[in-house]
Amino acid sequence: MKKTLLTNRLSAAVAILLLAGPSMAFADSYFNWTGAGANDDFSTAENWVWNQAPSGDPQAYERLFFAGSSGSVNNDLLGAAYQELFFEDGDYGYFGNAADVAQLTLSLRNSDSSSLWVGADIRGADIFFDYDDFRVDQSASANLHFGVGGEIHLTGEAANRFSTYGYGAFQSRVVLAGPNGRIVADGPAEAWIGGATLGLNGGDQPGVSGRIGSNVHVYLDHGSQLKLNAFGGEADTFTETISQLTVVGSAIINVDGPSGAHDTILSIPPDISPGGLALYNASNGELGAAVGPAPRIMLQGQGDSAFLGAQQFYLNGNVNWGGGFAPYEFAAYDTTRGVISATTLSNPADLSTATSSDVVQIDTANPAALADDPEATRDYKLTGNATVKALAFNGDLLYSKLEGEPGPVATLSLEHLLLTHDTAAVVVNLDFGAAAGSITTENWFLNGYPEVDVVADIAGTNSLTVRGYGELNYRAAASFSGELVVAGGYLNLADAGSFANVDTVRLGVPGQILSSLELYGVDNTGPSPVTVDRLKDDVQIVVQGNSELSLESDAAGVTATTEVVGSIVVSGPRSSFSLVVQAGDLDTHSAASAASWEVGSLSFDGSASEASVALAAFGEGNTIRINGGPILLENGNVLTITQMDGGRVITQGIGIAEGSTSSLYLHGGIEGDLDLQGGHFGVGEGGGSILGNLTLGEGAHTTLWLPALADEDSPSPFSSLETPLLFIDGNLVLGGAIYLGQSGGFQTGSWLAFQYTGDFTALAWTINGMDGEYTLTVDEATHSVYVNAVPEPSTYLLVALGGAALAFGFSRRRMAAASSGQQGLVA
Repeated sequence: MKKTLLTNRLSAAVAILLLAGPSMAFADSYFNWTGAGANDDFSTAENWVWNQAPSGDPQAYERLFFAGSSGSVNNDLLGAAYQELFFEDGDYGYFGNAADVAQLTLSLRNSDSSSLWVGADIRGADIFFDYDDFRVDQSASANLHFGVGGEIHLTGEAANRFSTYGYGAFQSRVVLAGPNGRIVADGPAEAWIGGATLGLNGGDQPGVSGRIGSNVHVYLDHGSQLKLNAFGGEADTFTETISQLTVVGSAIINVDGPSGAHDTILSIPPDISPGGLALYNASNGELGAAVGPAPRIMLQGQGDSAFLGAQQFYLNGNVNWGGGFAPYEFAAYDTTRGVISATTLSNPADLSTATSSDVVQIDTANPAALADDPEATRDYKLTGNATVKALAFNGDLLYSKLEGEPGPVATLSLEHLLLTHDTAAVVVNLDFGAAAGSITTENWFLNGYPEVDVVADIAGTNSLTVRGYGELNYRAAASFSGELVVAGGYLNLADAGSFANVDTVRLGVPGQILSSLELYGVDNTGPSPVTVDRLKDDVQIVVQGNSELSLESDAAGVTATTEVVGSIVVSGPRSSFSLVVQAGDLDTHSAASAASWEVGSLSFDGSASEASVALAAFGEGNTIRINGGPILLENGNVLTITQMDGGRVITQGIGIAEGSTSSLYLHGGIEGDLDLQGGHFGVGEGGGSILGNLTLGEGAHTTLWLPALADEDSPSPFSSLETPLLFIDGNLVLGGAIYLGQSGGFQTGSWLAFQYTGDFTALAWTINGMDGEYTLTVDEATHSVYVNAVPEPSTYLLVALGGAALAFGFSRRRMAAASSGQQGLVA
């Protein structure tokens, strides 16, 4: 199935908008290391370009760059604070005094490896691993080592959080080693790990444990690995205990210890969020193994259990980058051996002899499948109905009959189904009964996006959770009538695929992992296209976390389709949700084959705060229509509207109350009245249109990005006095704080900022512009509002003095109000 391109398209479309704000912040200061001085100290001016050393002043927002010059550097400044420390392409050592660091970046651009050994305390850092996606390969790695004297120290202040996000767990590593490699905190703190390995070393310093402070709550997000490394230098039993740990995405928990000599134990709480998948990897997997020293993963407070549930898996073998991946098995627990495989507890490997309490794993074909095809070594044929508790299917095809064979499709009754990255298709009916069931399509995300087709009925009456990081393509009409939950990964409804008997869909979970429900509007498998009603017309869709709901038009470019849903409710703090309609095939798409969302209402519940919602319509005639009254933005929630290539977003209005901190960003246009008494309103360089009235109250903050004007060196299709930045097909009420920026660098000149068709009303406003002074001119005869820009007087002075520094000025604010006729309004 084709992945939606929403993330890339929206990022390009609204990047400028997200950077815009009602006011500007002070610019960061940049320092590039040369190492030409007599020592390695930060305070030595000769070590920096232009012989200018950083001060370490927290108010200076200093970013320090070290590129392509391996060696040690020494922070000899006391009480220093840095916005960023950036190390690229080399092996570095960072030593000296403790410092507050907002961001620590280890970059890999022109070499196969890069390492940083940290020998100084770093307080409150976010760590990023920056790769060149066009050249990174399986051998490339970036390693960050704490422990030669340094630790990550969280101070207990407001930003008491450490995080690291990288390219992948097998390439990006933060290692806590040596006598002092720890993450500690003065009070309750958080450590978020995503797309990287957090390594805890024991063997290099015998007896050193407690590398994660008891006040630090570790969160393992998607693509992460927690790995305990022990090399034989410890006491007879080495135990590393983490008091607070929650798995919020797909994460490997790995213990790698010496064989035969010592026990190596990682003790963690069994805390997994709704979207989390814990993948346990230790060598003591089978209950029948002899008792003796071995790596073990112990779950605090967990009693014996033959089945740990559908979010905890045992990896039967080593996991490594480039060497393949071990089979995923459901996990069990033994209080002596820790996490083990549930599928090694004398469970049958044949569904024909299994019972409702069995956890079954299938890796290879059964005789019935080989009878159909002697070369189908990983297919399994279900010759009659069967019942199990859970099935982990590592094969290629699970089916009950070949195409054209007579008789009904067999039914597998179960509670949980695991489909690994090798699975191609499931062609048996799945009946979850009254259980809270789950389907997990899981594979480690560095190995690509696996796809599996389910081409038969899904039945059940309670709830069904689809999770993982693969794509589940559902191609049949489900009789399922319970609650559908998408908790990570992609659920695509294609061909005849539908869940039209479901009253509630829950999309997304807290954390970074994307939960996507994608609808393909037309079934093209038959002789002629057929529209499919994939969701119930009055279904309630509750969204949270990082989620996306998408509708694609007919890829054949023939048939139009409309998907009706009852309501969309945004829930939870800092959620990110996108509602998208796009062309199934750009080459064949036309207005005649357009797709439309008809949404009864869009609202934010009481728990939604600082949530980000995008409504994006791509392609001629593709439409999102929101009914049920105006969309009200409050509690810091953000709404972005994007129309591209003839797409339409239609609302019954959008409102922001005075005093609100919410925001509305516009890219391309919208249909509906905008009543913005407060908050922030941003319009991108591409401008747009409003088919309705625009009210900017005195409490509103508006950001307009002015495009570059044409000149001899850089021609531009933008005609500054003919094409309005924002066209309003209705009344314009203009007031509040207006910020004017120029993304192409400051130019003098005039722009047609607003053009309206109705009445104009002027309120009190202030104007703030970048690098110059601005005026507004209102011409009510032509229904136009112009922007005029001239340099700041201080800029003239710098030019006269031959100043080489880049001036960053703020225009003075002056209150102004318009009267009838043509008026020049001086900022």
